[in-house]
Parts: sequence; structure tokens; C-alpha cells
Amino acid sequence: MRAGIVAEYNPFHNGHLYQISEVGKNNPELVMTVVSGDFVQRGEFSFIDKWEKTETALNNGVDLVIELPLYYSIQNAEVFCREAVKILEYMEADTQVFGAETGNINKLNEIIQIQNTDSYARLLKKYLKNGENYSVSHHKTLTEFGMGDTFLSNNILAMEYMKTISSKGFHIKPYIVERKNTGYNETEVKGNITSASNIRKMYRENTLEESKNVFPKEVYNIIKNKTSEENSIEERLYELFRYKILTCKREELEQIYDIREELLNRLVYQAACSDTYNSFLDNMKSRNFSVSRIKRSILNILLDIKEEDIQDSEPEYIRILGFNQRGREHLRRLIKTNKKEKIYTNWKDIEKLNTAKVKTEKNGFLLKELMLKRKEKLNSIIKER
Repeated sequence: MRAGIVAEYNPFHNGHLYQISEVGKNNPELVMTVVSGDFVQRGEFSFIDKWEKTETALNNGVDLVIELPLYYSIQNAEVFCREAVKILEYMEADTQVFGAETGNINKLNEIIQIQNTDSYARLLKKYLKNGENYSVSHHKTLTEFGMGDTFLSNNILAMEYMKTISSKGFHIKPYIVERKNTGYNETEVKGNITSASNIRKMYRENTLEESKNVFPKEVYNIIKNKTSEENSIEERLYELFRYKILTCKREELEQIYDIREELLNRLVYQAACSDTYNSFLDNMKSRNFSVSRIKRSILNILLDIKEEDIQDSEPEYIRILGFNQRGREHLRRLIKTNKKEKIYTNWKDIEKLNTAKVKTEKNGFLLKELMLKRKEKLNSIIKER
């Protein structure tokens, strides 16, 4: 088994450790992970730096860490999953391991089949026309089919992974590790397991010390040493966004990914009259626009991510963040094939491609430096043992 995992590790916790240990029971030849870097799907800076994620993953059973490019890592579930699975296929994973609230893969396949029917499409269209957002519309539609209780965060991601594998004819086989004790946004600690979102909440509320058994000690030390400067990121980011959207030409903004007319009108209006980040979010959110979509829009505009950047195409490059000896052996094998041209362990080599997507990544580096006072590391982390 060459197992592939898609994750944010934001932060890495005992649930992730459990997933890797379950994979280990199959004596895999290799465990690789495609991980979000410094920007995550909720449209935010990652709570944990990508190099800290890489180091932690390599110390806890992962052999090869690959970055999901930022222009994909901050998009909706369909794009996020589609592009991550493409990378796993390119890197010749034969199994994709993912957590889901439902351990029965046949149940998820059944839901996918229902979603492909005309009756499902008609119901979904009805709810969308009634002004419900995309997520709520799917939940209400599935409820009419008696499956509303399955529309949960990790099930949604799992089904998107499975749809990509099927539609692309990939060789990867899906493998579920059922989530134990806690859901994606669970706000409780059960035993030594809790969600990443609850860990971030405990950090904000300064209660992390009470539950430091929910992740490896090294992760606790990383979080404990976070600087207070990072707490003001959102407000400073909003100031940059506000300046850009109020000074940019409308025709340029219309080319940004996922910016439709209604959303753009609302973004411009609220940016003009909302003095703080929180007031902006409060004024923006509605049945049609979730907070996550609004945050993703902010980053898409700041990073100048255009519609053509998110088109369904082959990976332009594969950036390796870290590897151990087993990972090195796998890379050597791939590099001996015609895949050599797309696999990079040094950012400087990617930079020579000089494409629009590379420029977007560099925009991300600059934003990271401005907000977090950290320069981008250029070379992969190598674990000799």
C-alpha cells in the first residue's frame, strides 16, 4: 500500500495520529500527505506554519509531505478535494485514506448516486432559487431523501474525493478511517481526542493547558510559543483588502475566482462602510454567503486569484515540503520516470517556471511576510531517519 492522506494539520492532533496508526496496521510501503500550507480552506492564514506541520507529520508516521498550492487550498470543497487527489494520483498513491463521520463507504457511494439523479438536481435547484446557500440547499435536499443526517463536514469531503477518483478514472482506492469520538467542529474533549477547531478555540480562550494531552508534546510546544502578534492578523488583513477592493477597477475584480455580481456589489458596499473586520463579516453574511466564502473571497482578491487559475487542469508543479528515507526512495523512483519535470524540492526551481500560478504563490509568500514577519523557506525538510 502507498497510502495518501489529504489534511490541513491545523494543528496536528491525536485524531490524525490515530488515522496514521490505522494505516500502519496495513504495513504500508509509504505514507504520503498532501497538506494545506500557510492558507486553509476556511479562507484564513493557517494557525500552524506549514514547515511546523511538515516537521510534525514526519515525526509521526508520514514519509512524504507535499504542499497543496495555496490557490487550491483556500477554495470550496470541490476544488480543494479535486486538486489534492490529482496530486496523490500523480505521486502514485494507490490508496487514499480519509476520515469520515460515516465508516460505511457503500453508504457514501449511495449518496453520490442519489446526487447524480435528476430528482436530486431539481430539488437542489428549488432550494437554491429560494435563496438558500449551497451547503444548506444540499442538506435540505438530502433530508428529503432521508439522508440529511449524513451531510457532515468530513462526509462531504470524503464524497468529493470519491467523485474525483471516479470521474477521472484514477487508480486510487478510497479507504475510510471512521472518526472517533469527535466531529470536525466538535467543541468537546473526549478522552484524549478533540477537533482542530476546538484546539484553536482553546488557544484563543487561553485554556489549552487543561487539555494538552490531545496532541503530541511537540505540537503543544509549537502552539505555546506562538507570538501575540499573530492575534491581530485578521484586522490588518482586512485593512489591505479594504484598500484593494475600494481602489481596484471593477473589471479587474470581476475576473477574480468565485466573485459573482451580487457578491461583488455587497463586498464593495460593505468594505466602504465597515470599519472593522468583525463588523464587515457581520454585515456581509447572509443565507447566500457563508462566512467561509466571504473569507475566501478576501484572500482571492488580495492574492489576485483569477477564474482561469482554478480551471480543472493537470498539476503545474509538485512542491515537496519534506521527506524521510522511505519518502526519498519513492521520489527517486518517480524522478527516474517522465515525472521528473514536475517534482521539485527547491522553491527556486519552481520560480523559474515564471507562470501566473507561481506568481500567485509568491504573492502568498509576501502576504505571509507582511502579516507574520516570516520569510518563506525554500528547501524541503529532510529526515535522515
